[in-house]
Amino acid sequence: MIIRPEGFKLSIRELIDPHTFKSRPEALCWELFTQDAIDMLHGVRTFLAAPIVINDWHSGGQYEWSGYRSPGCTIGAPGSEHRKGNAFDLKVKGIESNHVKDMLKQNEDDPLLAKLMRIEDGTVGWTHVDCKTLAPGQSRIRIFKP
Repeated sequence: MIIRPEGFKLSIRELIDPHTFKSRPEALCWELFTQDAIDMLHGVRTFLAAPIVINDWHSGGQYEWSGYRSPGCTIGAPGSEHRKGNAFDLKVKGIESNHVKDMLKQNEDDPLLAKLMRIEDGTVGWTHVDCKTLAPGQSRIRIFKP
């Protein structure tokens, strides 16, 4: 059972695609994520102290695959952490994605970021964060190439 941290600000619609939302009860939708991923997301959002957009399809927006990616999704790699409920693509209001990446990396010892393991390197307009287990010898927060 996934436990949402006190003060968790995001709804399940913001974390999954519309098909998954319509085809599963909400309680089962939460179970698509790992506890570490939910804790990571809460910590990152709390650290940044700014509103975050992941998926916005439910309010007429363009994003539906920035959180969990169901088996029918054709976006991204087949082994993506999104498909395991471990990753999110964040659009942080008022902060450029490269600045978000730098802020997180520079503060990796902050307890709020303890579950954040990797950030994708790139300038795509969002910041990919995940909690994939790192290989021995890799330091967190690891910046990786897509």
